[in-house]
Amino acid sequence: MPTTGRQHRITGRARHPHWHLAPWLVQSSSCINCDACLKACPAEFGAVVQRRFNVVIVPELCSGCGRCAPACPVDCIVEDPDWTPAPDAWWDDVKVDARV
Repeated sequence: MPTTGRQHRITGRARHPHWHLAPWLVQSSSCINCDACLKACPAEFGAVVQRRFNVVIVPELCSGCGRCAPACPVDCIVEDPDWTPAPDAWWDDVKVDARV
């Protein structure tokens, strides 16, 4: 059975081709690691990832819905129209079976 949805994006390390909104970015210098964005990110995307001492948004998994931004108490989440692919190390922290 072929992989679909989030699992497919993880396997291919690519954004859905129909997502036209820019992914979001955590400005780590302002982040207080409250995990509010992690909880706000819809499970079908699971783009917000806890990495050691900081939180990151994996752009390939981010649909651009923006639900994480209003959840942030310090407003450190911004749109990232000039995004670049996530570093390989970030993928090591993506939980495959923890989300849909």
